[in-house]
Amino acid sequence: MSLRLTPHIITTKTAACLNPFMVNTKDPQPGLLLGQNLHGGLYKFDPFKLYLANQITSPNAVIIGQIGRGKSAIIKTLILRMKPNSYQVLIVDPKGEYSSLQAAMDATVIALKPNGRHQINPLGQASLWQDVSHRNTVYDLVHAILQTCLKRELTPIERSIVQTILRLLDDYHNLSTKEPTLKDLINFLFSPSDEVLSLLKLSAHQFKECSRELCYELRRLIDGDLKGMFDATTVNKVDLMKNVIIIDLSNIYSSEYLGLVMACVSTWMQSILSSSLIYKKTFIFYDEAWALLTSPSIVSFLKTSFKLARAKGISNFAVIHRISDLLNENNQITLGLLKDSEIKILLRQDPGEIEPLIKYLGLNEAEAQILPMLPKGVALIKLPNHTDLVGIKLTELEQQICDSDKYMRLSEN
Repeated sequence: MSLRLTPHIITTKTAACLNPFMVNTKDPQPGLLLGQNLHGGLYKFDPFKLYLANQITSPNAVIIGQIGRGKSAIIKTLILRMKPNSYQVLIVDPKGEYSSLQAAMDATVIALKPNGRHQINPLGQASLWQDVSHRNTVYDLVHAILQTCLKRELTPIERSIVQTILRLLDDYHNLSTKEPTLKDLINFLFSPSDEVLSLLKLSAHQFKECSRELCYELRRLIDGDLKGMFDATTVNKVDLMKNVIIIDLSNIYSSEYLGLVMACVSTWMQSILSSSLIYKKTFIFYDEAWALLTSPSIVSFLKTSFKLARAKGISNFAVIHRISDLLNENNQITLGLLKDSEIKILLRQDPGEIEPLIKYLGLNEAEAQILPMLPKGVALIKLPNHTDLVGIKLTELEQQICDSDKYMRLSEN
C-alpha cells in the first residue's frame, strides 16, 4: 500500500518561503526595466526614483567591469529606455563608442579635435556668471587646468591673479553680454589693465614676474595642443536642444590632456543645463573615467561636481575597468568619489581586484566569491541597503546598437 499525500495548492507568495533569501518577494523598485533579477522577478532601475524612494541619498553611480563584459551595453540600454521619460542625457565619449545612438535617439554628436569644426566655451555664457555656483565651478576648472599644466599647486598670488581677472571678465562681459573665454584670460595675463594691477596692489613688473608661468603655459595649451577647441565662444553648428548630446573625443583619446578636456567638457555641459529654459533631470556618463583621475586638481574638481549633483538634478555615472584605476597617488580623493556614488554596478572582475573591492566597496563574502565568475551581461548592482544579481535583457534593436563585436565576426574575405 503506497502512501499518497493530498495535493496542496498555495500561492507564489507562500511558496517563496520555501527558499528564503533567494526569492525576491518585495515589490519591484521604481524605475526603468533593466532586466531580470536572478533572485526572482524583474529588475527596475532609475537613480532619481531611487532617491525619491529614500533608497539612496545621492544619485551618482560608478560602473566597474572588465573589457567586453557589457559596460557600454548597460549604458546604451539605459539611454535607449530613457527616451519615453524625456530625460536629458549627456555622454563624454573618449573612444567614439556611442555614435550608434545617433540615429536611434536622434542625438547630437559633437566631435572635438584640435582645429576641428566644433569648439566649445567651458566658461559658459555671460548670463550664467550671475549664478554663484556656476562662477565657482568656472574658478575651480581654471585652477584645475593651470595646476594640471604646471604639474603643481598654484601659489597664493597666482590664485589671486586668476580670480581677480575672472571677476573682471565677469563684470566686463555682463555689460557687453558677450561670453568670456579662456582667450580673454590669456590676454589679461599678458596685458593686465590698470584696474587689475590696482586690485592686486602690484606693479606691472611684479605682475609680470608672478604670472609668467601662468601666461605661457595657458597660451601653449590653448594655442598649441588644444588649439581651436576651447579658445573662443561656442560655435552652435549643432542642435544643443536634443535630449541626447554625445561629445566624441576619440580624436584626442591618446592625448596626455584627455582628462583635462573631459573636465572642460563637463563644465560646458553643465552650463548648457543651467541656460536651458526647460528643466530636465539629467544623466551625465563619463566613459573611460580613469582619465579624469590622473590629476589631483581634476579629481578635486570632479568630486565637487559630484557633490552638487543632487542640487542640480544630475546623476553622474563614472565608468572604469577596475577599481585599481582609482588607487593611485590621489587615493583619498578618488576614493571619496566612491563614497559619493552610492550606486555600484559591478561586472566580472579579475580575482586580483576582489580584495580592494571588499575593502573600499564593502563587498561581503558571497558577493566577492561570485564576482569573478559572472557571465557576460550579468551585473551585481549594489545599493546601500541591498544587492541584486541582474541579467541584462536586450531587445533585438538594442542588441544591434550594443553589438561591439560585429567587426570581429566579419569573414576574412
